[in-house]
Amino acid sequence: MLETLGGAFDLLLVIVGFGAVIFIHELGHFLAAKWAGVRVHQFAIGFGSAACSWRKGLGFRAGSSEREYEKLIKDEPLGLADRDPAAVSPTEYRLNWIPFGGYVKMLGQEDADPAATSDAPDSYTAKPVWKRMVIISAGVVMNLVLAAALFVLVYMVGRSQVTPRIGFVDPSAPAARATLLSGDPAGTPADSLMPGDRVTRIAGFRPKSFNDISLEVITARGRRALEIEIDRPGVPAPLVFSVTPEMGRATGMLEIGIGPAVTGRIVSPPRPDPALEESIAAALKEVGLEEATPGSRLLSVAGADVSGLWPLTRALEQSDGDPVQTTFELPSGERRNIPVEPWPILQSTPVPIPGGEDLAAQTHLLGLTPAVRVASLEPRAEAAGLRVGDLLARVGSVAWPDVARTIGEIRRHRGSTIPITVLRDGEHLDLTPAVGTRGTIGFGVGVAVRHHSIITHTPAETPANPAAISAGPTAAPPAAPPAAARLNLIPGSEIVRAGDRNVTNFFELRAAMRDATTDARAAALGAEIELTVRLPLAGADAPTETLAWSLDADDVAALHALGWQSPVDPSLFMLDEAVVRTASPVRAMFWGLHDTHRTMIKTYVTFARLFQGTVKVEQLKGPVGIAHLGTQVVDRGFIELLFFLGLISVNLAVINFLPIPIADGGHFVMLLVEGATGKPVPTAVQNIATLAGLVLIVGVFVIVTFNDITNLFGG
Repeated sequence: MLETLGGAFDLLLVIVGFGAVIFIHELGHFLAAKWAGVRVHQFAIGFGSAACSWRKGLGFRAGSSEREYEKLIKDEPLGLADRDPAAVSPTEYRLNWIPFGGYVKMLGQEDADPAATSDAPDSYTAKPVWKRMVIISAGVVMNLVLAAALFVLVYMVGRSQVTPRIGFVDPSAPAARATLLSGDPAGTPADSLMPGDRVTRIAGFRPKSFNDISLEVITARGRRALEIEIDRPGVPAPLVFSVTPEMGRATGMLEIGIGPAVTGRIVSPPRPDPALEESIAAALKEVGLEEATPGSRLLSVAGADVSGLWPLTRALEQSDGDPVQTTFELPSGERRNIPVEPWPILQSTPVPIPGGEDLAAQTHLLGLTPAVRVASLEPRAEAAGLRVGDLLARVGSVAWPDVARTIGEIRRHRGSTIPITVLRDGEHLDLTPAVGTRGTIGFGVGVAVRHHSIITHTPAETPANPAAISAGPTAAPPAAPPAAARLNLIPGSEIVRAGDRNVTNFFELRAAMRDATTDARAAALGAEIELTVRLPLAGADAPTETLAWSLDADDVAALHALGWQSPVDPSLFMLDEAVVRTASPVRAMFWGLHDTHRTMIKTYVTFARLFQGTVKVEQLKGPVGIAHLGTQVVDRGFIELLFFLGLISVNLAVINFLPIPIADGGHFVMLLVEGATGKPVPTAVQNIATLAGLVLIVGVFVIVTFNDITNLFGG
């Protein structure tokens, strides 16, 4: 109940804040109208009928006081004749039932009715064009002033931001294939960005946070290369790289494959959350850190003091398979020495997803492909009966599908249900989960490399650009077709022995295969490995067969080129944050104005990229998405909420001033035409433009709201 109340309070804060942003916008129109001598009928927050209202001379009312006021000025009875109409304000201040948006209704001006003009001297249409321009643009100006003021306040108080330092580089992503333009890397790799690099400039902009870097990448022009300047520890001068963003298959946005730096402290829920704590504990156990607890801090790696996770990651990559000794300090102050085992790197090949143009990264070992495993769950998938650790024995019509076939088969059933058979604790279970409109069930796809030695389909030939997904820092994609294609194994078969060693998972399989080919590697020759395979029948008593697997010299070399990696997920550790603060009001104002201008530009650029196709409509957020995002921001503190509202205020200003009929920008364009021609745009033209603008805005609203709800409930 407390959690529900807390969530409701967070949502209320966001709604009040969003309402305040709208109020300031409409206040700009209202004050400008009063300044220009225009009669204002209504100052409203929200749309629809009035929930409550206040009018000077009549006071507070439940609902609207409009009918009362009309009767009063007509000197009708009903007890109002004793009141002086001159003492009653013509302006009604009202809060409407639909809490989205707001408006100022002036005499002679209605957004939805261009024909509602008036010849009265205090009407909107009676005022000069330049005064009407001031009235129309005043809302936007007030939003920009509000945003700048909020940003100044935020920087005066101080705001924690994720530092612009790289903590992770995906070896298959563009960042790992960067081109050095200038600077001397002094012995470090010159063809990639590296964990520990601090980005000092990207596309000409100096980022204050990692979010700034992400924003520059997402809104990059087409797929042109970005210049990224970095400071690298141990390198005296800055390095400048060229990196070309690529469209991420998971996100649908441009990305370069880097993640923010993290500290050495394990994440801890900000408020009691047994489910999250259990999830963190399970993730720690998965990587051998079960002796550590949420809130524990990494003190040393291999006897050397450290201040973040990256030294552990680097030590594990260079470990040659040996455990790395670490020391953690628990929240109680107790210290624990915990050895961390590195995980062997397997190969990865980009495989086309059936029914589409996307590729999926398929993990394998010379073509031996592990079974697909449920790695994470959303509530809807859990409600359908799936559990973390389930092996997908059948998805739709495909038995023991690989990752690409799993995704393709689920997408083929979008908007319907799909029969799935999972292997759980040695038993086969049949499930029929629903597939959302986006072709997802609500679970994260993983591969059972540490849990089983069951194989699925052997990957086909490598596509034309194998560099799109690499096998790791030292391993290249296998030759096409892969060596496992020579075995013709049935999907669902389980490898139980390789060479002279029993195996139960792919890590053991890799070790056994390397042992069996040590001499061949030294002589640069091929080798033959004897595999014992259990056929895909239920139970440990299923028949086995022994196969002789011939590997050529390239296969052996590729096998021994595979290195080691850290099993520790950086998301288990707190982000590396720093407080951005200044005691100087002038500097805070400069930063605030800079953020306001930058947010304006990026909002316009986002719309441009929307038409170019590098930003998709699904990535835009409407009121529901903004409210949901706002509740997540509130968890980080009141200052974060103020910064968030500042961004909303800038975006509201930008969107309102787009040249769309019915929006402020559309009205401003009409006034420009009137000022240039000396006469207003014909009413018929205005009506058509208003209708088109209304259809456009309602259409976009429906689309983004549908996407928001779909994302919220995992459709």
